[in-house]
Amino acid sequence: MMCEQADLEELVEDVRMAEAAGSELAIVSDHCVRRVVAMGHAPYGWSVLGAAAEASSRIKLMADVTSRIKCDHPAVVVQMAPTVGLLSDRRFTLGLGAGENRNEHVTGRGRPSADVRHEVLVEAVERVCRAWSGSCVSYQGRHCQVDSVK
Repeated sequence: MMCEQADLEELVEDVRMAEAAGSELAIVSDHCVRRVVAMGHAPYGWSVLGAAAEASSRIKLMADVTSRIKCDHPAVVVQMAPTVGLLSDRRFTLGLGAGENRNEHVTGRGRPSADVRHEVLVEAVERVCRAWSGSCVSYQGRHCQVDSVK
């Protein structure tokens, strides 16, 4: 489900058709992209996942990959992924990545080097896993701090 190339209705219909054809997995592009009026689309990938979850019953869903370190704080990802997991009857898989310029330049804040993006990814994975452990989590990383995420 390429959010940069199709609108919400088309992406959801593609998932329905893929499931009907026997496909086992539908993956959404989770990029922080701006809507281009001439192209008429660029839906938010997590909303697409929710709509796809409701429109399907068997096909597995995945975010490929959530790397929007400047768009979403890991604490938000900790909430978004289980929500889609419940909507999809646990058919959802979260993919996390380090990101690249094309996914992050729209925030206007510049792009960290690959080394820094990889450090942020490691911290994000640690924070997400700790938060999903079920206990209250405080995390003091080099790039981000989380206080009392549960």
